[in-house]
Amino acid sequence: MGMGNFIGNFVKRLTVKEIVKKLPNASKENLVALAKIAEKIASLPEDKEKAKIVGEMFQNDHPSLIYAKKILGKLAPNCRDKFAVNLMVNHLLINNGVREKFRRKEIQC
Repeated sequence: MGMGNFIGNFVKRLTVKEIVKKLPNASKENLVALAKIAEKIASLPEDKEKAKIVGEMFQNDHPSLIYAKKILGKLAPNCRDKFAVNLMVNHLLINNGVREKFRRKEIQC
């Protein structure tokens, strides 16, 4: 892993931690805008589609997302940060390239 890749992943971690920290107090408009940003930065087409669906759910005040927002507000700060890094950063942002390489290897075999 190169130094540029390390710095990029570090910045992603910090950004997502801050976003998740402010998520419980975010307005509906900000949540929809955040989903649009996530749609733009997602690297895989299926992740772009998921972000679009989440944005539509926020727009329509879907109960499960509102409930998830309340739960994030009640989590301890350390638990919330671990959630942000482990699920959102490691799974959704950083490991997309790893999963894509694995898919290509399977197709070639």
